[in-house]
Amino acid sequence: MSFPAPSFQLRNQSLNTIRIQRTFDVFDTNKDGELTVSEICQAFAKMGLKVDRLELLSTVSNYFKPNRTGLDFEGFLDLYNSIGEDFFGGGEDYSSNGKEAEMEEDLKAAFDVFDENNDGFISALELQRVLEKLGMVEGNQIKNVKDMICSVDSNQDGMVDINEFKHMMEKL
Repeated sequence: MSFPAPSFQLRNQSLNTIRIQRTFDVFDTNKDGELTVSEICQAFAKMGLKVDRLELLSTVSNYFKPNRTGLDFEGFLDLYNSIGEDFFGGGEDYSSNGKEAEMEEDLKAAFDVFDENNDGFISALELQRVLEKLGMVEGNQIKNVKDMICSVDSNQDGMVDINEFKHMMEKL
């Protein structure tokens, strides 16, 4: 079995949770907020992975809420966390020489969490959706979100590009 690239798991837990939420949303084909074993099997099949349905049921059913036949996001997150960093990556030491490219990949992956439409920019609406998913009050009003964008928008185009995002992350 090959393991995902270390950047699959972002080091910022909030961004990582959003990335997992987006995965859950893609798997949830009927958009009912619950992943059934059938939906998970379909997702694996689309990735070219063959999964034994009964084995999968045995594994994921431990994360179903009582009287449910699928995983809600909380159960999916618990399952993800139980699998652990060995599978999803993480814990790398970026202080060593030669790790700059991996750091760059992680920054791009973090940027992609916000850039939902993959146009290379983070708009105020995209940022607002992410902030709302994080439960942050800053996302409640678009004016607040636009102010956040303005604080890092060096070319004043109303959006954050990858270079502006990198600069902001370096300051943090």
